[in-house]
Amino acid sequence: MSRSTRRSFVRQSAGLGLGLSVGLSRGAVAANDKISVACIGVRGRGNSVMNSFAAEPDCAVTHICDVNESTRKRRGAEMKERTGLAPRLVNDYRTLLEDDSVDVFMVATPDHWHALPTIHGCLADKDVYVEKPASHNILEGK
Repeated sequence: MSRSTRRSFVRQSAGLGLGLSVGLSRGAVAANDKISVACIGVRGRGNSVMNSFAAEPDCAVTHICDVNESTRKRRGAEMKERTGLAPRLVNDYRTLLEDDSVDVFMVATPDHWHALPTIHGCLADKDVYVEKPASHNILEGK
C-alpha cells in the first residue's frame, strides 16, 4: 500500500478540481434549468442583491415585489433592459407564496420586515435568501 505525500495529494486535488470546473462550466443555461428568483424589497441593498442574482447565468429574476409602485416599475424596467425579460411586478409578497414557478425568495425589506417574508417563504417550500438581521428582536427571531 503506497502512501501519498502532501504534495502529491494537493497536485491531484487541484487537477481534479480543475477538471470538474471545466466539465461543469457551460455557456448557456436552458430556461428550464434556471432558478426563478422573486426579489422582495428592491431599493438600495435589495437592488444590488437582485442585480447579483440576475448576473448569474443559472438565475432569472422573474418577480419584483416592492410596496412602492414607482420603485417596483423602475426596477422592472431596468431588469427588462438588462436581461431582456420583463419580471412580474407584485405589490404584496404573499401572492407569491402559492406560485409554484418561484424557487427562491430574496428578502431585502427593511430590517423590521425580514422575519415574516422569510418564515412565510420557508413554510411555502421556497428557498430564502435574507441578510442579517433576520428579525427585529431576539423574541421575534425565536
